[in-house]
Amino acid sequence: VAREARRTGKTVHFGRVFPICVEKDAELKRPEALKVYKGRVVFQGNQVKDQFGDWAIFQEIASAPASIAAAKAADAYGLLHGNGVEQCDAEQAYIQSKLRGDPTWVSLPEEEWPVHWKGKYTHPVCPLVLSLYGHPASGAYWEQHCEAKLKQVGFVPITEEWRSCFWHPRLRCMLVVYVDDFKLAGPDKFRPEAWKLIGQQIKTDKPKPSARFLGCEHRVITVTKEGGPFLDTGTDTHTQPKPGTRMAIWDQTKFMQSCVDVYLEHSKLNRTSLRTAATPFLEDTQKLLEEDEEGTGSLQPSAAKILMKILYGARYTRYDLLKAVSDLASRVTKWSLACDRRLHRLVSYIDSTWDKVLVGWVGDRLEDIHLDLYVDADFAGDKKTMKSTSGCVLALSGPNTYLPLSAGSHKQQCVSHSS
Repeated sequence: VAREARRTGKTVHFGRVFPICVEKDAELKRPEALKVYKGRVVFQGNQVKDQFGDWAIFQEIASAPASIAAAKAADAYGLLHGNGVEQCDAEQAYIQSKLRGDPTWVSLPEEEWPVHWKGKYTHPVCPLVLSLYGHPASGAYWEQHCEAKLKQVGFVPITEEWRSCFWHPRLRCMLVVYVDDFKLAGPDKFRPEAWKLIGQQIKTDKPKPSARFLGCEHRVITVTKEGGPFLDTGTDTHTQPKPGTRMAIWDQTKFMQSCVDVYLEHSKLNRTSLRTAATPFLEDTQKLLEEDEEGTGSLQPSAAKILMKILYGARYTRYDLLKAVSDLASRVTKWSLACDRRLHRLVSYIDSTWDKVLVGWVGDRLEDIHLDLYVDADFAGDKKTMKSTSGCVLALSGPNTYLPLSAGSHKQQCVSHSS
């Protein structure tokens, strides 16, 4: 095949496929009897050569899965009176689409060779026709295939900024697609038809009530008492839910516990070293500033892995962690002993508050709900660079509605000399 491609001047790619077995949701550390294992055949995307034996060059093509905020918006829409939210998985999603671009030939594991290959060939290859998981372009081809099929049954993309999110004007249903996970929110009387239309074009399993999506447990309760399940803090910060209001709970408590476990594994510390912490921050004492010398921290090799795991939880449900994580993430290449201490304090705080969840409720008509954007900034909060940090929270609000969609914490790029 390579000789023929060189002779004709065509570009072809060569790779291999192999089977793997993975444990689903391994971070939850389920008992052995409850573990679920999944087998699949994948393409080894980091070892692809062309007809000359050189590394293959792929087209600039990328996928853009839905965002966390889009998933929460679907949850919010499902909380409206008469609405609901369900989800399902596309079965073997990637290989429902065809692989395009330069022809790709693959080597099969020898145990999968047809009988007539054995003893006849030394290195047989066969064409890869479908977008097998692992190929650098498979995600993009599946996304294009999925969008085209959804458009055929009346779904239209919502906006360029929220990719892989669709709206069905007649059925008034909102669909969020994250790779092979489909989340559909809309009126109870129209959702079955919407699922039927999707199933006509894309092979999926049976829809079920929304539960776990993007690694976060999601459940809906009905408020039974004035003020909901909140303790009275004496401060009127936002509207309180009324009895009968539907409330969504996003729960990553098990994930946050796994963040603590990862830290203890890499730091070689015991859980007893984690003391109760009321905030994720250490006070900027003179001693801490003296310890902030680049290259003195022992956790620098593991810092990125620990922080990126915590960051996912912070972006989804734990907005109180965003500033502490982003501050430390900006120091990954300039890690110090002070960073070690700040990370330990952050993880101690997570261990003290692992049971915290994010909640939001919708008890108004759609026309009575609006977006609120809360913004603020500190002043020269970073004592080393004297830079300030901006923060924001975007939420749906109404007389009987409050549902946070997203939040952010970003260090400013310039130094301010006054507030």
